[in-house]
Amino acid sequence: WRPGLVGTYTVIANPGTQSGFTLSSERPVIAEDIRSDARFRAMPLLEEHGVVSGMSVIVHGDEEPYGVLGVHTNRKHRFSEEDVLFLQSVANLVALAMRRQKADQALHESEARARAAEDLASIAELASGLAHEIGTPMNIILGYARMLEGTLVTDKERDRARMICE
Repeated sequence: WRPGLVGTYTVIANPGTQSGFTLSSERPVIAEDIRSDARFRAMPLLEEHGVVSGMSVIVHGDEEPYGVLGVHTNRKHRFSEEDVLFLQSVANLVALAMRRQKADQALHESEARARAAEDLASIAELASGLAHEIGTPMNIILGYARMLEGTLVTDKERDRARMICE
């Protein structure tokens, strides 16, 4: 492939392309001569690089395919059943690696949620202890304010004592 293409080019799996045909047929596809294959047309990328023969297999995902893995050559080549089995094995390893990556990501997210829950529990414990520490003196103040309220003479003094109780 020309420099700068690998890792940046996206192949679109249109129904009229080898990758699209592979996905729709749900089986490996071998094209001995892509230029004259009646099942699909050669993609411009393959034509630009003089590709003649190719084979492609599905990279199976859990719910839907991850994509298509293809092998191409610029010489006419007859791919064997063993070639197809090898390419499908590689595609299966790619799928396994992708599942593993998703599982690792889910595990990291779960661990982050667990740490957040632990942090929240620690904050709740701290708040509970703080509430107890503040509540005890406040109850004492409330008790004294109620006792004081009964001994006060003027309405203004009783209103202030009630305000403390509230």
